[in-house]
Amino acid sequence: MSLTLSLRRYGAILLAGAAACLVAGPVSAADTPPDCPVTDAPSNAVTITSTPLPVEALGGHYRTDTGWPAPGDARVGLLRYDWGLMLHSDDPRFADFDQSPGPVHSRSSGCWITWDSQYGKGGIVAVSNGRIGKSGYVEGYVPPHPDRTPTIAGYRFVTAQKVSRKNYDWVGLWVAEGTDQRSQIIGFSDTAHEVLADLPFRFGPVGPKLRFWPC
Repeated sequence: MSLTLSLRRYGAILLAGAAACLVAGPVSAADTPPDCPVTDAPSNAVTITSTPLPVEALGGHYRTDTGWPAPGDARVGLLRYDWGLMLHSDDPRFADFDQSPGPVHSRSSGCWITWDSQYGKGGIVAVSNGRIGKSGYVEGYVPPHPDRTPTIAGYRFVTAQKVSRKNYDWVGLWVAEGTDQRSQIIGFSDTAHEVLADLPFRFGPVGPKLRFWPC
């Protein structure tokens, strides 16, 4: 299971590792529009810098009692964290993300943006060659959306991803009411829900990608 979430910060995206995706924003697929042609022209380059993100930055920690090699098993709430990068770009097209099946889609510019990933021992350690790319969806595909979501006191629902888990059918993102810098990742079904992680960031329908393994 992985989550694609949005951090309310201009030109920044959080990329972190494990499997599958939760997409913030409208549940619709979009192809690359005419004003974002996929070519090798220099104007299609998008300069992106990346910084490794430790588990502690997400309010997590390492468990040393699980038999994992040092420094231990990285956990954020009930989720296992593999790796993470904070990506940043001053390019105005690198903002307001609403879809992220692989490449990310900017709602404001209409562009799909992609990059090449550089892998190290623990996962992706950097990205390079940022550029305008193709749609991450097969034409006509529309991601599923829950009919109902639980009411969480002090939080409002943002988005959710369909999953296959024993105790829940969806994993969703809720952000704190007002301007508090807090978000929750919640697993839910039609009859129950469970808080999987509390995050010390305010995420919204703009852009970053977080990926976790369920423990």
